[in-house]
Amino acid sequence: METEILERLMMAMWGSTFLMVAAIPLLANKWKAWAGIVAIIINAGVSTAGAWMALGGSPITFALYGGQLMGHITVSIDVLTAWFLLIINFITLMAAWYGVGYVKKQTLTSAQTSFHWILIVILHLSMNWICVLRHSLAFILAWEMMSLSSMLLLVVHQQKAMTIKTAIHYLVQMHLSGAFITIGFIWVWVQTGSMEFDALANYFQTHGNVSLFIIMLIGFGLKAEFVPLHGKVPHVYPTAMPHVAAILSGVMVKMGIYGILRMAGYLATDHLLLGEIVLSLSLLTGLYGIIYAAVHRDYMRMLAYCTIENVGIIGMGIGMGLIGQGLGNPILYYLGYGGALLHVLNHSLYKSLLFLTTGNVSQATQTTDMDRLGGLMKQMPQTGWLFLAGALAIGGLPPFNGFMSEFMIYSGLLNGLRLDAIEQSCLFVAALGCLSIIGGISVLTFTKSFGTIFLGQRRTAYSEAAEMTPGMLLPSYLILAVMAGIVVLAPLCIRMMTPAFATSKLPSESVLHPTVDLLTHISTYTALFGGIVLTVWVVRRRQQRHQPIATGPTWGCAYTVPGSKLQYTGKSFAKTLGKIFNFIVIEKKNHPMPARATIYPRKRKYSSYYLDLAEHRVLNVVTSRLVYLFNYLKFIQNGHTQSYVLYGIVFILAIFLLSIFNLSA
Repeated sequence: METEILERLMMAMWGSTFLMVAAIPLLANKWKAWAGIVAIIINAGVSTAGAWMALGGSPITFALYGGQLMGHITVSIDVLTAWFLLIINFITLMAAWYGVGYVKKQTLTSAQTSFHWILIVILHLSMNWICVLRHSLAFILAWEMMSLSSMLLLVVHQQKAMTIKTAIHYLVQMHLSGAFITIGFIWVWVQTGSMEFDALANYFQTHGNVSLFIIMLIGFGLKAEFVPLHGKVPHVYPTAMPHVAAILSGVMVKMGIYGILRMAGYLATDHLLLGEIVLSLSLLTGLYGIIYAAVHRDYMRMLAYCTIENVGIIGMGIGMGLIGQGLGNPILYYLGYGGALLHVLNHSLYKSLLFLTTGNVSQATQTTDMDRLGGLMKQMPQTGWLFLAGALAIGGLPPFNGFMSEFMIYSGLLNGLRLDAIEQSCLFVAALGCLSIIGGISVLTFTKSFGTIFLGQRRTAYSEAAEMTPGMLLPSYLILAVMAGIVVLAPLCIRMMTPAFATSKLPSESVLHPTVDLLTHISTYTALFGGIVLTVWVVRRRQQRHQPIATGPTWGCAYTVPGSKLQYTGKSFAKTLGKIFNFIVIEKKNHPMPARATIYPRKRKYSSYYLDLAEHRVLNVVTSRLVYLFNYLKFIQNGHTQSYVLYGIVFILAIFLLSIFNLSA
């Protein structure tokens, strides 16, 4: 009965969502955003209800008729789907709420505003469909909707040549992702004759698992931004609006993770080999991402590379879970998958928080170069504290929520050191070392970012920088509240998500008890510590309310008039790290050297920037070779109508001749 009611509600929800989308262009500018918000709330409300039912032990499955082409399309909400639906709905709603105020401050036309909110709604709806659909063709169509809507969101607010070029590169990468996924589904359809996801399980039971999983891993890995599949995605986030970047990084990247987890759930054999592949790829991804994040001074690009780093951490959990399943080790299995799913939630929260707060900074200062900023804590204190909370969480420092998920992955890796197999033990030693290095560099990265942007003195004039409106700050505070709730309720989160990957072959109760008990103690002590800190802060504020507070400059190390140029910049802070990893980080310098005959050197400018190794040495080389090859085929598009008509005639003749030969045979 509940399933039938929810089925009707979901159909009504999808219909009303499309009606709201159609109505947005007809509304006045001030109502367009709220129409988009209402459409998102309607969509999120019904799917969230289904998600809570699934988490409560009542999964939902029903079928829709998709015509003669697709037949019956299975729609299902299990625990794994529910976990991702809750993340998608909350983050998209918070980002869209922030976007109401942000878009209002932009100089967009009525058509651009309409298009922007229509695309936000379509992006949210397509991500929901990706999670609930269990039909390969319907899944690919939803995947294409997600790719196109996200690409158009990059260019709807500005038509600069560089932005359009970035969007085209992004679209090509998304279509490569879709192509590999389509090849995988066609492979299964040819072998089984079914487009339902259950055919994947049947295929894996009767065929080799490695080839198909690798194809799917490449397809979903292109979306999830695994290295070296990340391509030019780090260029995307600086061109997007902050709330769009929050959705892309906080939610849409996780669709690749969802696909990998869904495929892993259908595997029948080869878990050990595939786990080693995923874990090795994730180590490379995590290290690569955080090293590049540390050296960049564009804080939007820095956050983009941090997304790659956190995808690597999530991948470590997935790889460890696969290895545990292959070895029949329930500790590795549950700690790996549990840590991965919890980190999916945590990263979605603090990365969205960071993008929204940096959106405040870019809106107030009109720059994303942290070396031009400084001292913003005085003008934007709430944004500064919110950014600091997100920075501490993404650094994995206790007692913030990022620590909880990384603690589970650390615990699994430490248990992996006890394995008898030397190959897996060595891999876990490497993983433990990489995760430790990632954590250390992450702390360095956000120490640099927070200190350079919010502390010290102003480096350039942005006297008009002011705090954002309460309406734009509220979504960040709500995200922070959920982050705090996860710290206190981490054991409950683990119990809720365990059925997503539970298997009768590996019982979970006895395995997870020690970890859950330890996290319960951590959560309890964290809550007590937070209560003490809050009490002290309130008492101190009350005591100081009527007391004069003297302020003065920081000690200037004997400089009587210390200037802003004496401060560390983001570049200088991470310069040593860049030199240590100069075999990975490519630094380009622009500094014209004086001629030999020059006696009195004139004023010159020095600048430097970093290039992405995979993009510069691999992707660009392959692209240039393809362009060189395709230049030889330019004669086909010669601009002559007669030639194009001739091509059609030749094609028709070829089909005619082939048909004749086929009939005669």
